Amino acid sequence: MFNDIMNKNFKNIRTAVIGVGSMGQNHARIYSEISDLVAVIDSNEIQGREVARRCNTKWLKNHEELKNQVDAVSIAVPTKFHFDIAMDLAEAGVNILVEKPMASNVKEAEKIILGSKTYKVKPILHFKKYFLLGFGAEFILTFQKILISKFGKSNFKLFVDCGSDKSLAINMANKKINYLKLNANSILLSKIKNITLKNRVLLNPDFNIVDCRNRKNINLKLIKLHSKEKK
Repeated sequence: MFNDIMNKNFKNIRTAVIGVGSMGQNHARIYSEISDLVAVIDSNEIQGREVARRCNTKWLKNHEELKNQVDAVSIAVPTKFHFDIAMDLAEAGVNILVEKPMASNVKEAEKIILGSKTYKVKPILHFKKYFLLGFGAEFILTFQKILISKFGKSNFKLFVDCGSDKSLAINMANKKINYLKLNANSILLSKIKNITLKNRVLLNPDFNIVDCRNRKNINLKLIKLHSKEKK
């Protein structure tokens, strides 16, 4: 599913943003410029309709109305809702971009990745520049190794915001971090793009970030799906 989307013209990718508060409305603005923004979803009707008006799209109250209408979503609701919404949309075959933190705890984050694998979609884990300033670049690389050992290399993507740090961008590119964001002039970007291309890394991709909500009895549903695959 993820590869199918990346082969499309961005303008033909059907997107939506779930949660259009201070962060989500920026997702909506950018999606409206680079893709086919189908809808914005927010429980606050006044806020949702206003953002929908500015982005020339429609407002929906519930993310379940999106099923079969979108290819990818950004989830920017409060963290406690991430797990349920992400699992619900992954089950529907929708690619998801989840705002940090990915979930309320490690177990929920692991289930999102495993659930995405089951439903053949790939979650993108996004790291902001200030996160790297606090924990350091080595944390990302160590975290990447942990994810690969637990879930396999092909079941998730990493997106790192390098700010204006060209050395960090080069380091992340050489370590094959999937997506990098870098603020720099065109000459510098051209030089670093040569490095990213060699390592099959996408520099300054034309997408932003996502969030998700509620799924009852998800463990039971996963068990049933796995049992069907074994038959």
